[in-house]
Amino acid sequence: DCHLTDWSSWSSCQLTCVEGRSFEVEGHQARSRAVIIQTLENQENCPNQEIETQPCKGGKCHSYEWKTSGWSDNVREVWCQRSDGVNVTGGCFVVNKPTTVRHCHPPCTKPFSHCKQSGVCGCEKGYTEVMNTHGFLDYCTRTPGGTGDTRKADVKSSSGRVKPGPSQIHDFFGEWSLQALSPDGRIKMWVYGATAGGFILILFIITVSFLF
Repeated sequence: DCHLTDWSSWSSCQLTCVEGRSFEVEGHQARSRAVIIQTLENQENCPNQEIETQPCKGGKCHSYEWKTSGWSDNVREVWCQRSDGVNVTGGCFVVNKPTTVRHCHPPCTKPFSHCKQSGVCGCEKGYTEVMNTHGFLDYCTRTPGGTGDTRKADVKSSSGRVKPGPSQIHDFFGEWSLQALSPDGRIKMWVYGATAGGFILILFIITVSFLF
């Protein structure tokens, strides 16, 4: 013999709907009860569940929508929810079910790389991302000092050289600029020479103007 639980409460009255519209006059509701198997000999003779249905009036059309949780290590939960907020095991189209596992394209095959939440390949903590000219991960290099700095390295050009940054350009021209003061704060000799030369040039111009 099969030992059964008590019948559950009747479900709400539901209509069979197509795009939010029903062509039925009456709805239906259901209740169920589970089977308790006390011995292994009864397992094959008893059903897993018994269900009863009955007609009802005042049914409502429900829509169904897939819901998803946030990503966690490229995995998320997916469930079907009815328009009244009840999570159900049926009703949503399986063909439209969102994926539960995220994959990067192209796959992250570089050492110390992994698929990030944005769907692109990145580097593990303690490694710096070096990107190629197409914007994809080229390789992961260990961050100096092991501080876990995950800032991206400069993008390499096709010749393999690193593009100079603004600070490098500033330092280059700074070496060729004229500095009036020496590192110890004294005025350099070329400043005196330039001042004397300018004074002589002015005297020469005045003298020539009087002669002509």
